[in-house]
Amino acid sequence: MTLYELQAAIFFRVKLQIRTKCKSQDELETELEEILSLLNEVNVVLGWDPPFSDEGIIASSIPQSIVEVKSLKCRLLVESKVK
Repeated sequence: MTLYELQAAIFFRVKLQIRTKCKSQDELETELEEILSLLNEVNVVLGWDPPFSDEGIIASSIPQSIVEVKSLKCRLLVESKVK
């Protein structure tokens, strides 16, 4: 559970940093990769839990979280190409 909470905090911080433009493109992409790595690890760990347990319910939301992070990463890449 702690890894999931950690990635959520990092993702919230990255979204704020994108809005405030206080980090470079490379730094943001690195942090997004870190988030994806954490999500994949959490997915493996929580995937063993029963689907209706608290951890299982969190595990079921991880694929959508991965899509959201990848979408943000793609948006950053597109915006960097436009500039």
